[in-house]
Amino acid sequence: MDLKLVSRICPAFALLCCIASAAEPKIERILPPPGIEIPTADRERLASEVSSLKDSLASVRDRPHSADIEVFIKAVDLALLHGEFYAAKDVQKADRLLSEATTRLAQLKSDRTPWHRQSGLVVRGYRSMVDGSVQPYGLEIPAEIDLNSRKQVPLYVWLHGRGDTATDLHFIDQRQTKPGQIHPAGAIVLHPFGRQCVGFKSAGETDVWEATWDVLKKYSIDPDRIVLIGFSMGG
Repeated sequence: MDLKLVSRICPAFALLCCIASAAEPKIERILPPPGIEIPTADRERLASEVSSLKDSLASVRDRPHSADIEVFIKAVDLALLHGEFYAAKDVQKADRLLSEATTRLAQLKSDRTPWHRQSGLVVRGYRSMVDGSVQPYGLEIPAEIDLNSRKQVPLYVWLHGRGDTATDLHFIDQRQTKPGQIHPAGAIVLHPFGRQCVGFKSAGETDVWEATWDVLKKYSIDPDRIVLIGFSMGG
């Protein structure tokens, strides 16, 4: 190899790289992206409801299943704090979450937890060992599964695709209103949240393990029939 040629090419190549790099515009990407301003009346009403629910939850927060309620309150609280409303209809999503939190809170105070044996689309929560926060997950439970039986059923853990705006509020609302992409007969499907859009890495990966473990504690799952599956980023 001609060393003189190399000595001439390398500095020139390095200079071209520097020029190209300097010419590239810097793109600031914020995740989740900034949302829209919602009407002041809606913001104040939601904030008041969140505050009231937090106060009411305090009296039962030490009970085993309070996380199933707190995830709904937290989701709306974070949306207000960080501006995670992306369309006018998102206010209705917040209303639905707070309505569910209100219903469950009243039931828990009466020592009832009917959502524990609910079929269909169910949202539940757990308290993470990573940072002590409550984290949501969704379940799809076919009506033919007898949740009062000890018969073990398969569990499909479905990892969702990328969604920059899929914050707590939007993830929970989707898991309450929209069935997922797989519907295996006689099996429960788990939808972990994964701490928003972090590619199921770090705390997002831990969330998958913790959500799965929480389901194993609360439902009769066959440990030899647990399937990990997903779409796009989750695949």
